[in-house]
Amino acid sequence: MVRIVFLCLQYIFEGLGHLIAKILISSAQYIDHIDERGIQKMCRNIFALQQTLTNITMAREIALDHARQYFELFYHTPEVSLL
Repeated sequence: MVRIVFLCLQYIFEGLGHLIAKILISSAQYIDHIDERGIQKMCRNIFALQQTLTNITMAREIALDHARQYFELFYHTPEVSLL
């Protein structure tokens, strides 16, 4: 019985990490200005989402790592990003 519940939860939440990452990355274009504190908050919130989903599915959500790395790119200036 416990195994069935686990499989149901895993099925429901399996693609959620990819969906959240896609929404976060695609919505970044609408951010007019973000300072260093805002970047830190976004990265921390993405990490919290990742931990929550990992606790539910018992599998690490790699897609949210990509979203966090994307937002960490905002720390760099355009000149540094081209190197």
